[in-house]
Amino acid sequence: HAKNGTNPKHVLLSNRSACHAKLQQWDKALEDAKNCIIANSSFAKGFSRKGAALHGKGDYAGAAQAYQRALDLEANNETFKQGLAAAKQAAGGTQSSSNASASSSSSSRPGAAYSSNSGASSSASGKKPSLFLDVVILLAQIFAVVCAVMFLLTS
Repeated sequence: HAKNGTNPKHVLLSNRSACHAKLQQWDKALEDAKNCIIANSSFAKGFSRKGAALHGKGDYAGAAQAYQRALDLEANNETFKQGLAAAKQAAGGTQSSSNASASSSSSSRPGAAYSSNSGASSSASGKKPSLFLDVVILLAQIFAVVCAVMFLLTS
């Protein structure tokens, strides 16, 4: 598919799953993640998308299993490691210290690794990135969904 400028179906489903997760549409995110895995069971990111969706739905044990499967395929992926840690932390219950909870809130949020408010986009002081950056990322995700829909309709 790369020859004609389109992405394989599993990549488009993965991208659409991420868009649904960003919008907190967990059922749709999970459906696309599962279909991504069906389309290509060796694509680690599909399992990561499933982990994010399950985390969002509150199935922390299922999320941990999905992230572990992603790590089985890509053992050195930091995003997958963070997702697994967040799922395990969420499965362990709430923290007693409000400071501990506040310092980990972005990393334990489902799909935090795909969010515009995590990782390199956050400053060292923990300030939220600009609204402009959030809008640019959302537009890119919308574009990915449109491309996925167009691909699915033409295949």
